[in-house]
This record gives sequence, C-alpha cells and structure tokens, in this order.
Amino acid sequence: MNKRQTILLFLLFIYSSSFAQKNLTDNLIVKGNIPAISVVGGGQSLLFAHGSKIYRWSRSKNRISDSIDFQASGKIIALDYNSRTDLLAAGFQSGELLISSLNGKAERLQMQGGAIILVKFSNDGNYLAAGTGDSNLSMWNIADHRLLWSKKGHNDHILAISFSPNDSIVFSGSADKRIGIWDCQKGVVSGYLTESDSWIRKLAVSNAKSTLYAATDEGAIYSWKIDGANVKFAGKMKESSSWSLALAVGDEDGTFVSGFKNGYLVFRTKFGNYHTNFGQPVVDVAMISENKFVSFYVSVMNRGLYFVELADKAFKLSTK
Repeated sequence: MNKRQTILLFLLFIYSSSFAQKNLTDNLIVKGNIPAISVVGGGQSLLFAHGSKIYRWSRSKNRISDSIDFQASGKIIALDYNSRTDLLAAGFQSGELLISSLNGKAERLQMQGGAIILVKFSNDGNYLAAGTGDSNLSMWNIADHRLLWSKKGHNDHILAISFSPNDSIVFSGSADKRIGIWDCQKGVVSGYLTESDSWIRKLAVSNAKSTLYAATDEGAIYSWKIDGANVKFAGKMKESSSWSLALAVGDEDGTFVSGFKNGYLVFRTKFGNYHTNFGQPVVDVAMISENKFVSFYVSVMNRGLYFVELADKAFKLSTK
C-alpha cells in the first residue's frame, strides 16, 4: 500500500467515524407521561394515550387535532392502530379492552384477567392480540369481535407482542426471559426462543427482512430469521448497559431504533449509529419513513412526547 492510499483510508475512517456520531434533533410535542403511542397515515399524525382519552396530534398543523374519550374507568396503558381496518385498540389498567374507529363509537371486547399491558393488531388487521397482568395471551377475530382463545403460556408478565409477516405466528415476550411462538388461530405454543437471559421488554418484526427483533433488560437487541414456521437465531447486538424499554424497526433494510432506561435513543444503520439523550427513560418509540428519510415519535417518562429526526437528513433508508 502506497502513501496516498494510506492517507485516503485514514480520511475515510475519520469521515465514517464522524458520520456515525451525528446526533438526532428532537422537538417537544406535548408534556406529561405518555404510556403508549401509535402512528396514523404514514406518520402524518400520531395517536397517544393520556388518562382515559386518546389524542390525535397532527404533524402538519403541529397541534392536537381531536381526541376520543372512552369514558371508561382507569387509565389507558396500551394502544395500537391498524390502517387497513382504520381501527384502534385501547387497553386499560382496569382490565377493559375497547376498539374504535377514529370517528366511531367504541365497543368493548370480552376480556377476563388483569390489566391490559399491551395490544397488537395483526398486519392485515383481522386479529387483535392482548397481553394481561396475569400472564395470559388472548386473541380476537376482529370481523365478528369473537374471542378465539385466551391462554397462559408464560410464568410471568407478557411484556411484548408481534406478528410474523404472514400473520400465521404471534410472538410473545415475557419477564420469564422467553419468547413464545404461538399459532395465531389455534393458540398453541410450538416452542420458545430462549437465547436471552433477561426480561424481554419489546418485540418488533421487519416484514421485508422477515426478521424478529427483541429488546432486553441487558441492553442488548436479539434477532431471529423467520422462515415460515421456522425461527432461527441470527445474532445479538449490545447497545447499552441500561435496560432497553422501546424498540421499532424499519422494513427497508433492517435498521432499528431502541430506547433505554438511562434516556438514550440509539438508531442503528448499516452506515453507523445516531443517538440522542433525553435524560429520562424512553418508554415508547415509533419509526416513520418519508421519501426514504427517517424520523421518530418518542415518549419519554416525566418529560413528554417528542418528534425526532436527523439533523441534516444525511441518512436514507434505502439506496434504491
């Protein structure tokens, strides 16, 4: 290697290191503790829970545009929205579970058990899964609001739910340090993923990559490749020494963003890592993409809800 090549490699290394350390910029949307969020319209608006209400924040208007008051007992602690059916699901600390269109009347679904810790629609919107404080996983058929099954497959709280790309499998992450692999329609557990030795806080699936990601209490992100009914361990990435509490993935190239108890938000790409620090636990995050650029909605404990984007929009989700 000659002197010129050595200098060029050195400059490339410096450039790559600088690129990987670029910060994200954040803007406060609303103050307060926001337990759950879900994007609408490709990210042009956002649903967020506060008390017994669901609020809708408009990005173009930069304000709350409307709200839904369920007039139910207790607080909403779980929320999900499906664009194909235009339905949202809200789970309450009291154990109530309601579904509603953005402009329609709410309907209660049959539910038995403790607090609704989380809710998740299938990709096609035909099914709704819910995890409760008594470690049960329940599944509804949305077409007729029928409870298909409700079973206990873990020895501790279910903290995360995600569906496979074709919706045949539902994954459940638990404080018992396992990920359950369930048949969506039958409610039968075919096995468990046990590579992690800590609580499974969040799950997310990249449909284009057919990859399952799990955020854990050891500050690591685990991944598995999904091939039909087979799920194969793909790797582990240590992100922080703090608990990982929030997770979202991108479909284009397997990028993901993770939020931690120490306040860090880390966006990992094939070009490098971006980060920002809120100083308080990051409890939920949603990733959106527009014109191949990426941005996030982030809920931070004791601080509020933020819109986060790359400072110079230097990173693209895809090179296509």
